[in-house]
Amino acid sequence: MWYNRFMIDQNNPWIQSIERYRRFRQQVDVRIARLEAVHGEHLACRPGCCGCCVNLTVFAVELYSIAGQWVEAGIGEVAFDLRATCGWLDEGLCRIYAARPIICRTHGLPVAIPNEADPEHEEVSFCPLNFSRADTERYAFGPDNTLDLADLNEALCRINADFIEAARMDGVELPVRIELARLVELLGPMK
Repeated sequence: MWYNRFMIDQNNPWIQSIERYRRFRQQVDVRIARLEAVHGEHLACRPGCCGCCVNLTVFAVELYSIAGQWVEAGIGEVAFDLRATCGWLDEGLCRIYAARPIICRTHGLPVAIPNEADPEHEEVSFCPLNFSRADTERYAFGPDNTLDLADLNEALCRINADFIEAARMDGVELPVRIELARLVELLGPMK
């Protein structure tokens, strides 16, 4: 049982990487809350809004963190609907919402991304349902009201690399990214 082997020992590098990821996720949540306060009237994202939810891959540290959070919460039975656009949705609501990965937390919000045509500048992307009543040509996006996706991904990549190295040092080979659907496999033996 991977959870008992790695998550119980607070000195284990696996748990240290997962705890680092969870602290990072909390910092991201604070930034998200600030953006939601700033842009609230222009955000269409609400419970039940799931048009952007799809089955995706996540960093290994995220998958193991989600699994650990479920075990810690005492959730044993899990079901994943392979036919759904996102198998974690139940009547339009996310069953892993509290533990969802960074990409799900940040999707739809205004994010600054590198401009491929002009690397010196960034462009802002957001869900097309958001800012539908705002004149986005005149709406001032900047560092104070967007998430810098490159910075988030860089920090997340570092945390994940440490997690994968801790696993490798313990004799476990993990891919950089894993399908979120594989959460069922991690939780399966603990039923």
